[in-house]
Parts: sequence; structure tokens; C-alpha cells
Amino acid sequence: MAPAQPPPVAPLFLLEGSPSTEDTAGEEEPAAAERQTRGLFQPAPKQPLPLILCTFQRPNFFQLRCYIFQALELSPRGTKSTADPVAHVSFVYVSQSTRVLPRTLDPLWDQTLLFHRVLLYGDPRGVQDEPPAVVVEVLDQDGGVWYPWLGGTHGCREHLCPSDALQGAGDFLGRSVCTPDVWLDVGLRRPPRLQRHPLRGSGRPAGELLAAFELLHDTEVRGCRGWFGGAPR
Repeated sequence: MAPAQPPPVAPLFLLEGSPSTEDTAGEEEPAAAERQTRGLFQPAPKQPLPLILCTFQRPNFFQLRCYIFQALELSPRGTKSTADPVAHVSFVYVSQSTRVLPRTLDPLWDQTLLFHRVLLYGDPRGVQDEPPAVVVEVLDQDGGVWYPWLGGTHGCREHLCPSDALQGAGDFLGRSVCTPDVWLDVGLRRPPRLQRHPLRGSGRPAGELLAAFELLHDTEVRGCRGWFGGAPR
């Protein structure tokens, strides 16, 4: 037998404690009471709650290699004529920073950042077809506040280490969203080439970033030694 009146909410949303169902039930109470007094209301049969489940066959580990070479023509904030740039690289749930270079608008980092065993779910071929974005933000550290117990030196502004770079707030200079080259088979891998990535800051162009990014399936990563040097040319 079918109910005389269809349920006001689809079965998918009839979850216990759902705010939407509670609000709907409150709105329908007067009308339901009126129909019941007239003998027109027939309660709908209870339906089983839907089971929402998402499973993955197995996780996959990747290694991200970021070759941060140089930023060009950065725009300082306010009335400043120079900056102390640092590049902060974010990828899914991990991040790292380059060292801070003082008093320059064309910082030459020539630095490689390695992200080991980054966990990504799903088919590796899906990662190759639609790789996660690598976000690079360039900040003006401007000295900040240095903590000696973290490896910093108070007042030292020459080639500050990445741990120092994260202590100050930093002024935002520009952001670039980059796509890494994905290699599931290292035997087919080709060395990456530096590319120009535009930087955007506060709705306007903010310079360029010379960098290269590649994402390797962790089971295929071999011979990581030697990759801690400078960026490829």
C-alpha cells in the first residue's frame, strides 16, 4: 500500500539529528495535526536509513619534488622599496618553506624541497590524470621574530633558515598555483625543466616564479641521493 501523502523529505535526508529534517518536521506539525483530526492522515511506513560508505582499495604514497629557483619582479608592500622574500610551498596536507633572502625583489633561492611519502587515496592513474595542485606563496618576512631555540639567530638576516621563516607573520606578496608532472614509472621519467609561473597578489600581477614540480609514485622512487642540490636548468 502506498501512503496517501508522500513524505515531505527524501529518504536520504531522513537522518537522525539532521537540522533540515528537524526544521521541516516543525513546520509540518500544524498541518499534520489538522489532517489527522479530519481522518485524512495515514502515517507513512518507516523506511531503512541509507548507508553512506566510501572505501578505497589501498592508499598510495608519492614523493613530491619542488625545484624553487627564482622569483622575478616582486612588488613590495606599501612604501617599501625592497623585501625579504621566502617561498612557502603547500601540497594537500603538507608544507615547507625555503630560506629567507634579505633585501631583494628577485630572490635566487636555487633550492629543492622534498616531500617524502605523501599519502594520496584512489587510483594512481587518477592522480596522473588530475594531479593535486602545488600552491606557492611568496611572503615578505621582513625580519620577523627569531627564536634561537629553533635554530634562529636574533637579528641575523643573512640566509635565514626555513624554521625561522615560519615564526613571523610575513606580508603576502604573491601566489601561484602550479601543476606537477606525475610519473608512475620512473623508467619513463624525463628530467623537469624550469617553467615560468605567474604570481598573483591582491587581484593584480605580482611577478613570476621560475620553478619545476614533479610527483613520483613512491614505490618507483629510487636513488634519492643527489636531489638535495639546486634546481634543474
